[in-house]
Amino acid sequence: NGQLYSLPVEDIKAFETNPDIEVISLNSQIIRELSFNNNSTTSPVKDLKVRQAMAYAVDYDGIVDYLLGGTASRVMGPLTSNNWAFDPAILENSPYTSDPEKAIALLKEAGYNEGDLNFKLYTFQGTLWGMVATYLQDNFSKVGINVEVIQMEFPAFRDIVVSGNFDIYLGGRQPWYNDPEAHITIDYLSSLADTAMTLRMPFNADLDQKILNAQTATDQNERKAIYSEIQKELVNWVPGLYLFSPNVIIFKRAEVKGLVI
Repeated sequence: NGQLYSLPVEDIKAFETNPDIEVISLNSQIIRELSFNNNSTTSPVKDLKVRQAMAYAVDYDGIVDYLLGGTASRVMGPLTSNNWAFDPAILENSPYTSDPEKAIALLKEAGYNEGDLNFKLYTFQGTLWGMVATYLQDNFSKVGINVEVIQMEFPAFRDIVVSGNFDIYLGGRQPWYNDPEAHITIDYLSSLADTAMTLRMPFNADLDQKILNAQTATDQNERKAIYSEIQKELVNWVPGLYLFSPNVIIFKRAEVKGLVI
């Protein structure tokens, strides 16, 4: 199951040097992200400066290039860059760059000193999730945020997320159809906050209406324009840390010809 496991990078590299096997690697629209409990009134992550600080604490390139060996790509917002509604304009103002010094400064502005913040980071079972969670734990420790990684079987994990009994969790969305709605509606419509594994967005009449308008508009250019507004608003809100999009990796025997993915 791609949600839980992945081949070790060294195994993929070994297959690439095997003349009997061809490795096909394609970009996907899967997003892996660290989600905040955005409608909590008591969590430290209710403070935008804390969310921004955590965004600056992460070494995103290290995850893609070092941890995952280039078998994934960066994600800069709520949609992957190969989604037809992705707006490149969000790249101009995206907070998702590694800057630990800025992270520390923002935490101080929010009233937190080194060691003040302690989070439990909930996530799935499996080696992939464990590696990413441990890497994030190390990133956060460098700016004075203490994180305990807790990997759980899916039913218990889902219960914690849906109940809102958390500050942060590591998960993501694996859309089953090629439309931005597959990411935006489920993750960010506030009326769905308590019904599934979402980013638990608080009620926002304007944002909710934009999401519904994008659902129902029949002209694709109109939909794209609405999704552009939604992306910009979400990037400014920092509802989660958009980490990476894993490639779809397929292995085939070299003698097999004409395979189209």
